[in-house]
Amino acid sequence: VGAGLTVLALTVLWLRRRTVQQAYALVAPDKDMYDGLWRELCADPTCAQSLQRLRAVEARIDNQIRVDDAYSLQLNRRRSPADGELDPIAVCSALDVGIP
Repeated sequence: VGAGLTVLALTVLWLRRRTVQQAYALVAPDKDMYDGLWRELCADPTCAQSLQRLRAVEARIDNQIRVDDAYSLQLNRRRSPADGELDPIAVCSALDVGIP
């Protein structure tokens, strides 16, 4: 029983590894194309300035949201049990439900 289970486990691990390698091989050409386009965009001075401005905006937004690390927002879309329609987005904080 132990040897059979070991063989089964090793087979599953080998199949998983093979599947992951195949997935990487499938995505590699798209990744190379994306990386090349990204290098071209970053080489353009106008685009580089735009990216710097975007980083600054993101940092300001991040600082506004993360004023208090204990306070986190979670947006949930709740479905009405009667008709399956979406209710408005409900906002709750970790503090509201007693999570420190």
